[in-house]
Amino acid sequence: MTDGLLAACVVGALSKAELLRLFPFAYQQIIFSLQPIEVGQARSFELATHPPVDVYADGEFVGQTPVEIGVANGAPRVIVPRTL
Repeated sequence: MTDGLLAACVVGALSKAELLRLFPFAYQQIIFSLQPIEVGQARSFELATHPPVDVYADGEFVGQTPVEIGVANGAPRVIVPRTL
């Protein structure tokens, strides 16, 4: 959260059955080695689709693709407990 990078996971064309099969692995490292899934980190990235699709941030509509998504230095401030 403090490295200034966004994590992006791009999932290629999957059938509904394939998506349901992979979903249980979403929070495990094993999913990152499966095709057609690509994972990366960057300070910003551009998302473009054909046709354009709606884009939501925190549940709010913000526009349509193409969009550029980036990290703003010093924002947002997040407060977390010292120990979990």
